[in-house]
Amino acid sequence: INASAGDDIFFTIDETTSSSAYMMVTLHGPSGELLLSDWASSGYRLDLINAPTTGTYTYVVREYYGQYDAQYALTAVVADANFDYDNVQLSDGVPVAGTLDVADIDTFTISANAGQNLSLTIAETPSSSAYLYVSLHGPNGQLLAYDWASNGLTLNYNGLPATGRYTYVVHEYY
Repeated sequence: INASAGDDIFFTIDETTSSSAYMMVTLHGPSGELLLSDWASSGYRLDLINAPTTGTYTYVVREYYGQYDAQYALTAVVADANFDYDNVQLSDGVPVAGTLDVADIDTFTISANAGQNLSLTIAETPSSSAYLYVSLHGPNGQLLAYDWASNGLTLNYNGLPATGRYTYVVHEYY
């Protein structure tokens, strides 16, 4: 996936069919350097905040022990000024519905002016065992705030730094 220096890259992965596999993911920078790695027997996220350089970033997915088959889904999203993956435009005070499939990431945008305050309330309907992770990004993709919770949350940000399009990124914490 292509990213510029300072961008945030969000990544989720999980098996679509449960197995004995342990998925390992490594993230490598444009020069091949190892930046992040993690592994688990079920889904997780691997987020890079503030990409160090501009270029193509590579995710390598493998089965940790090299002995099990796995079927999985993954999603990667770059937080930058051109955020548009699976985007839903928000309007002030108007509720929207969303769904998160296995390893899915949803984005929601809203236009706001410098100095204004933003408040997003999110809750599952119906409740499940998922932990929602929500982050807010400014017009240039910069990370402004984040939070996560098991049943829902309110993410407030007071005194927006610039006029433009703000983006909320929503994915399951694990």
